[in-house]
Amino acid sequence: AARVTEAVSVSAERPSFVGTVQAAASLKYNTINLLPTNRDLLSYVTLSPGVHSTGPDGNISIQGAMSFENLFLINGAVVQDNVRSEPMTLFIEDALQEVTTATSGISAEYGRFSGGVVTAVTKSGGNIFNGSYRTSFANDHWRTVSPFGEPKTDKIIPTYEFTVGGPIVRDRLWFFGAGRSVKETTAQQTAVTQVPYLREFSEQRYEINTTVGLGAGRRLKVDYLGLNQAGKNSATASIGDDAMDLRSLISRKDPMSLVTVNYAGAVSRNVALEAQYSARRWTIKNAGGTNPDRIEGTPVFDQSTGFSFWAPGFCGICDEKRSNENIFVKGTSFLSTRNGSHDVRFGYDTFNDILDGDNRQSASDYWLYASAAIQDGTTNYPVVDEGTFIVHWPLLESSKGTNFRTHALYANDTWAINSHLTANLGVRYDLNRGKNSSGLLISDGKVFSPRLGLTWDPKGEGRTIFTASFGRYVSALANTIANESSGAGLPAILVYQYFGAPINVDPNLPLVSTGDVLKQAFAWYDANVETEAPVQATVPGVETQIRGSLKSPHSDEIAFGVSQQLGRRGSVRVDFVNRRFRDFYSERNDTSTGKVSDEFGQEFDLTLVENTNLLKRQYNGLTVQAGYRPTSRIDIGAAYTLSELKG
Repeated sequence: AARVTEAVSVSAERPSFVGTVQAAASLKYNTINLLPTNRDLLSYVTLSPGVHSTGPDGNISIQGAMSFENLFLINGAVVQDNVRSEPMTLFIEDALQEVTTATSGISAEYGRFSGGVVTAVTKSGGNIFNGSYRTSFANDHWRTVSPFGEPKTDKIIPTYEFTVGGPIVRDRLWFFGAGRSVKETTAQQTAVTQVPYLREFSEQRYEINTTVGLGAGRRLKVDYLGLNQAGKNSATASIGDDAMDLRSLISRKDPMSLVTVNYAGAVSRNVALEAQYSARRWTIKNAGGTNPDRIEGTPVFDQSTGFSFWAPGFCGICDEKRSNENIFVKGTSFLSTRNGSHDVRFGYDTFNDILDGDNRQSASDYWLYASAAIQDGTTNYPVVDEGTFIVHWPLLESSKGTNFRTHALYANDTWAINSHLTANLGVRYDLNRGKNSSGLLISDGKVFSPRLGLTWDPKGEGRTIFTASFGRYVSALANTIANESSGAGLPAILVYQYFGAPINVDPNLPLVSTGDVLKQAFAWYDANVETEAPVQATVPGVETQIRGSLKSPHSDEIAFGVSQQLGRRGSVRVDFVNRRFRDFYSERNDTSTGKVSDEFGQEFDLTLVENTNLLKRQYNGLTVQAGYRPTSRIDIGAAYTLSELKG
């Protein structure tokens, strides 16, 4: 008779941080969803070792780098803002599948950073229909107010979130969709006059992606992420901290989108090809005043309180566009030789950072700086005397849009020499072709970045593994710094002191309305502007210049690590990282830079924006990450960072 046998196979997923040159933490959605934390992108990142919330406004710094020198990717596409390099919320939390934060020993495949690389992947459809629905609630009334008793509105605010995915044609065509919608109302009041009003904010996010199986190991994926934000009765973050009347409130809109088209397929048995195009678009609409009339559209700034009224600051009829485009082509080759096996990755990557908009300070290009303001109930009356200034912000040159483009070539070979030793040999070549908003080339620098690593498994059993690596990481050009020498899109500042008849200086006399005050002030201005010299004149692009080519800052990293399996259920990894930062941005003003003059005959000491290594910045960090799974239902993870940043 035949014998009946039974075999039981027990396997465990190896943690992502074990046994690799790259130190990284990967967290899946299912883990974050069960933890008592937010589900946004930064919640994944801050649970990783080597990550510090020490940047401005709590932004992320990774391994000692500036908070604007990290790289955030969703499905391989860059999702950072052009100004502060913060990751945009172009995702639905329940649609995230996995987020990996790489902090050291990073492959030459990645560039344009000197801190870390955060790669998020969203879900895709499969052969089984599945989905989720979530509703969460908030209420303005649930917040705590100060002893002054700011107004609150008692209204439940639901947030709706869903995901759905499945086959269109089984084994060939799949879809995935997700959405998130919230509309909230909060009670606010104007500054000084304390007029109550309701501020409304709505946000809709959505994602739709389609994956097409093209046969023979080839696939095409198209992904669209959209975000629409709209605010009603928002105070402009202009010269004043807040608005003193309802006329100064705005209704801003922020439509955003991210399109990604990705192709991956096998060229031969040992060679695979991947190509991707992505474009992120963000348009800022209605972010200021919309009436260009000099009387109706000129804000009044109360110098005594620091607040403004009558009209919004900035310009709501001048849309600002912040976008980027990225194209990469990547090849992967698997080779087996007498001297070991090779996993070779090589490719070309080009990225363009585009910022296009004119920074007008009001719809009329004027502000009235009143000496003070008198309140009669909820009405403001400007006090105008010799302490008053009329400020003109003329735009001398419109922006042509920045084009800070980077071209890169890279090759990276993961060479498994034998069962004990693996080498990582990589190099990246980055070339800047950066044009500022005037269309002038201000950066054409190039740099080679070696990435070298070694893993050693003394017993060849995968239990104890030592790692060592060296890498140079080169940042992208910072848009705001690289564009600092351009006058295009920036207004000049012409300040005129008012010497006309005093208005509203005696509160016991009948008060003149703001509209009539502006008529009188501009009548005096028109009669005297040709003969009165401005008390202050600033022309952008004159006293600050970039000469030569501006380089991208970089960091040089040396890292050592050891990882250890803890039986069949646990692992621990310890890494030491040393980073030294170079080619800092600097502004130099000394006797060698010379002097420049503007059209008003004013002479300035020239300030040069350039790179320097006179500054020092060094980071030393010791990180520990561990994972243990005592049962099939319990996962325990821990991360610890001990670091020092000095310079």
